Amino acid sequence: MPLSVCFFITTVCIRVRHCKPLRQDETNIQQEWANLAESHKLDLVICIAAALKRGNLTEDEANRYDREQHNIHAPFELSGLGQLLDAQLNSDQIITFG
Repeated sequence: MPLSVCFFITTVCIRVRHCKPLRQDETNIQQEWANLAESHKLDLVICIAAALKRGNLTEDEANRYDREQHNIHAPFELSGLGQLLDAQLNSDQIITFG
């Protein structure tokens, strides 16, 4: 089973395309997560309920809800709590922050 990082509640805002910093001296958190995922083969999973509540959509979800724009892009993906539960049941350890 691949390693997963799951984003819930307000952390879903980390991955939106328009969250890029305006100043050059600030860290681009979205890009840092993407780099980490690529170098360590991580799944970056965003809670679909939290994302939809905040208007954050993938292209598929934007089409489903008849929205003109989307703001979630690879390597981030939407999924439900079932994927987190599956990861917990099949993992040696779980790390949480907060």
